[in-house]
Amino acid sequence: MKTLPLLLLGLCVLGGCTTGATKQAVTHEEPTFLTVIPLKHASAIEVANALNKVKSRVRLVADQRTNSLILSYASQTDLKEISDCIAQLDIEVK
Repeated sequence: MKTLPLLLLGLCVLGGCTTGATKQAVTHEEPTFLTVIPLKHASAIEVANALNKVKSRVRLVADQRTNSLILSYASQTDLKEISDCIAQLDIEVK
């Protein structure tokens, strides 16, 4: 089992709150994968903000220049779930 540092931003850790970065050791056995999903209709920033609030095992970062989402995930199940959500949100609104 390997211990890796985890970066937590703006969270309360050990009774104190911070707006800076706090490091905390976590145990992590699964590899992390990256993929990029371009969006056609939705704003990458808005989708990343919304989904980061509800899906903790997947991290989404918006690339505003290409209107794409960069996903960091640990399993194919995570990728499937988040991709399905993204497809439902990336629709044309009339």
